[in-house]
Amino acid sequence: MKHTKPNYGQEMIPLLVITSILFFLTSMFLIYYIFSGYKNTVLSIVLACLAFISGTFAVTGFWSSRIGKLKMRDKIINELKLTGSENVLDVGCGRGLLTMGIAKRLTGGKVVGLDHWKSTFEYSYTRKMAEANIEAEGVGDKTEITDGDAVNLPFADNSFDIVTSSLALHHITDSAKAISEMCRVVKPGGIVAIADLPVPLFRNQIVESGLKILTVKPLTRLFFIRMRLIVAVK
Repeated sequence: MKHTKPNYGQEMIPLLVITSILFFLTSMFLIYYIFSGYKNTVLSIVLACLAFISGTFAVTGFWSSRIGKLKMRDKIINELKLTGSENVLDVGCGRGLLTMGIAKRLTGGKVVGLDHWKSTFEYSYTRKMAEANIEAEGVGDKTEITDGDAVNLPFADNSFDIVTSSLALHHITDSAKAISEMCRVVKPGGIVAIADLPVPLFRNQIVESGLKILTVKPLTRLFFIRMRLIVAVK
């Protein structure tokens, strides 16, 4: 069966549209002033700076969504050291980028992607988008998508070998409760891996939940911000 190409989305579309328009307008004004012989050097410098900054942000934004987050996903998965038989929960799965990446590394295991599908400034994803990517990636036999809240996970204690969360925790108001829930549903000796902004608060909350941190590693920069991966064991 031929699958369509998966689509994992573009983050921060409103801001990227604004910066792209700003880049275009400032660039056009700058070109006009240059070729019309306009002599206001200060204004020309201001326009050039605005064009450079907005253009750089726009290019970085597209790179982050189309290339950067895929590189980050691969680094996260490599740190999990999967054997292929694990049962995995991905909290805040969105369109399923990390979920599908894990599924493709499994042989006898299964990955569950959970999200509440509420839009944010960064993105607006739906369950149908994730399900479409399951079909596109051909991992339906190893993947399940479910609705749920990170602060009240609909799973029994000690249900998963690994629990992951990528770029979701900073959207959760009660991140301590979410981490506590991840700790609850992972098996003793299991792994919790959180990739997010470099916020020391998350590290403290992980320790307070009873998990032992194994490693903290830098990941790819997205929108100029260095993401970090925290891997802990129960």
